[in-house]
Amino acid sequence: MYLKNGIYTFSPSDLITFLESPFASWMDHYYLLDKSRVTPDEDTEEKKLVAQKGDVHEQEVLQDMLERGVPLLQIERTDTEEALRRTLKAFEDSEPGVF
Repeated sequence: MYLKNGIYTFSPSDLITFLESPFASWMDHYYLLDKSRVTPDEDTEEKKLVAQKGDVHEQEVLQDMLERGVPLLQIERTDTEEALRRTLKAFEDSEPGVF
């Protein structure tokens, strides 16, 4: 999770953290607001492995969809605000039931 220009952005991992432990999610949020008062747990090898496997899985699913000709709009993550703008526009422009 991160905060930019007053807007919170949550990752799938943040949602999983919340489902597993609302307290852990709250602590992540608290750290975001005041890094001087909270020390997050160190990344473990297990957490790194899970993140890596998740990235690989996402790429495999994307590749499968591309190979099957599923129409996709790919939005680069290089500029978060632009990605958000393009994502919201894609939802607005889509036909009902597409997303």
